[in-house]
Amino acid sequence: MIRDARALAVALLLYGAFYCAFFYQSFSSGNYIAPSDSLDFGVAAYLSSPALWTQGMYSGYPIAADPQSLTWYPVIHLFRLAGLDWNLFLISAYVIASATCFLLVRRLTGSNLAGAFSGFAYGFSGVMLGHIGHFNQIHAAAWVPLALYGLHVIRTGHHRAGCAVAASGFALMWLAGHPQVPVYTAYLSAALIVGELFID
Repeated sequence: MIRDARALAVALLLYGAFYCAFFYQSFSSGNYIAPSDSLDFGVAAYLSSPALWTQGMYSGYPIAADPQSLTWYPVIHLFRLAGLDWNLFLISAYVIASATCFLLVRRLTGSNLAGAFSGFAYGFSGVMLGHIGHFNQIHAAAWVPLALYGLHVIRTGHHRAGCAVAASGFALMWLAGHPQVPVYTAYLSAALIVGELFID
């Protein structure tokens, strides 16, 4: 597990450098990378102060209960505290997705090369690129490999550590503000567990 944590830290740094270079033109333009819902909801959620209630619509409503507000998502709070730009927050989903997929595949295969290739494949997958306008969907999808990694760690006999990692992955998916992704991941996880029990 300690080696996996080190590998994840290195992967986050290297994928972070890659995606900053890949999106350099967007960063240097000075504009927000915010197509579609990202402009309507994402940038507004990022720039506004965290609140439990808003008067912004009709007679007001509990904005903390709206998943799109990302009120409970720790990653957005880290980026705000660090004073980082919206563009970096949006791109961080790609870095997290690639790094966590690298970690999962490296654990399954024992190969850094397979892990690195898989990280790029997932980072450039349809769900990640096709939904760049849906900031909460890509942030939720970024944590899917971590949840699956945790389940695999449980299977290898490290029950407490695996449970903590899988629970963290699922929690971050829910808190990222797009409930559809964790529901689909729960179905996938159930199928994987049943398949692995059958294989074992």
